Amino acid sequence: MNSLEGQTFAGFAIIRKLGEGGMGAVYLARQAVLNRPVALKLMAESLSKDPEFVARFQREAATAANLAHPNIVQVYQAGEQDGVHFIAMEYVEGETLRDHIERQGRLEPTEAIAVPVHIAQALQYAWNKTKLIHRDIKPDNIFLSTSGEVKLGDLGLAKRADISTELTRSGVMMGSPHYISPEQAKAKKDVDLRADIYSLGCTLFHMLTGRTPYEGEDALAIMNQHVNGPPTGIFNVWPECPVALGRLVGKMTAKQRHERHQSYEELLEELMAVHEKLKQSSVPAAVSPPVPSQAGPA
Repeated sequence: MNSLEGQTFAGFAIIRKLGEGGMGAVYLARQAVLNRPVALKLMAESLSKDPEFVARFQREAATAANLAHPNIVQVYQAGEQDGVHFIAMEYVEGETLRDHIERQGRLEPTEAIAVPVHIAQALQYAWNKTKLIHRDIKPDNIFLSTSGEVKLGDLGLAKRADISTELTRSGVMMGSPHYISPEQAKAKKDVDLRADIYSLGCTLFHMLTGRTPYEGEDALAIMNQHVNGPPTGIFNVWPECPVALGRLVGKMTAKQRHERHQSYEELLEELMAVHEKLKQSSVPAAVSPPVPSQAGPA
């Protein structure tokens, strides 16, 4: 797709391109009717003729539109114009967690652990509301606003655990190689919330060490390590890691699902306990974790 900067598309005045990925490009735009900035995601024209990609794109919109949580990027509108499918969503002024890591290097423990608290709350809400699994938790999909908010976006791979579709049939791997859970790498059909906990653990590992848990020459080699390699072993990479924090990361990234946290309530309880221990021995982070909500499914 040619750049649309300076043009109007479906009632949105496009300002500049924010990024581009496998499914299309994202632009900063202004919604004329409500005079507000939006992040406008446009599916690549080459994919618009592929029913599977169109269905995945539409599913992202339908899934996210039904979620309203302060730690989830809000979807405003979805549609199609001239054969191009689009989603208009909340524009988060700031940077992605990946940008933040690349700019800062490894993060201080109290700052790092605050991020998964926010994301775990978002995932807890989505799971309780619709049994939603994100399936692509990674620093690129976590946004840090200039006002200190932490938001989870890009639900393009999300699915409900109680619904089976052709898009998630056995044999199709979903996720990003550096953060993918072993069960996703093996294309298992019975993926649940523990896959997102694993990916969130890999993200926390990256924040704390400045590198991903596993490296490899290609995606297949990296995924194989998630399945068959040794445990992530944060103490091998960062020997000075506080013991409670290291054990937390180890549990989140356990290769066997039954060895991880079995619920977001359990995960949040340990995250908050470790954060409290870290706070007692260091300066509090700029991004402070909220008190976990006790609200049930909406």
